[in-house]
Amino acid sequence: MVNGEIVKAETQGLIVYEKPKEVIKRASEWATVLMKVVNAQGLFNEIGDKKYLRVEAWQTIGRFDRVTPRTEWVKLDERGAHARVALVRDGLMVGAAESYCGYDESVCKGKIGGAKQNAAESMAQTRATSKAFRMSYSFVAVLAGYEATPAEELPQAASTENKEPEKSDH
Repeated sequence: MVNGEIVKAETQGLIVYEKPKEVIKRASEWATVLMKVVNAQGLFNEIGDKKYLRVEAWQTIGRFDRVTPRTEWVKLDERGAHARVALVRDGLMVGAAESYCGYDESVCKGKIGGAKQNAAESMAQTRATSKAFRMSYSFVAVLAGYEATPAEELPQAASTENKEPEKSDH
């Protein structure tokens, strides 16, 4: 921080200066729009009175910042699938995360062969995507009133999907 007003961040060799008030103003704007989209489309899961964003909501936040996910790799082993997803803006990687999905998890239950493998690969990528966006944008989710943990990281039995989107005046 310089003179209490400027934040310096290094990203892929670039130096970006932003005033903290501008960062919060932009994030608050995103949070307001995010709440409308998430509630209208039901893009969250609930546990008790807490709401957890699903991957589509995390991707929405990223799009506000011109960031998209890119799967870098998926690796299979005898227990499941491991994936790495990068976040990309203007051709530069601005974030990344890895995640795993085991063949014994609920998304794979009742599936055999290629279907079980595909389910594990897909969930590993979905979790890595949510996690990568969460690591970069959790402050926006929190400003919007949601938990910072992605819904895909919750135990399946504890989480309930919001199947009925809330009515919106817009």
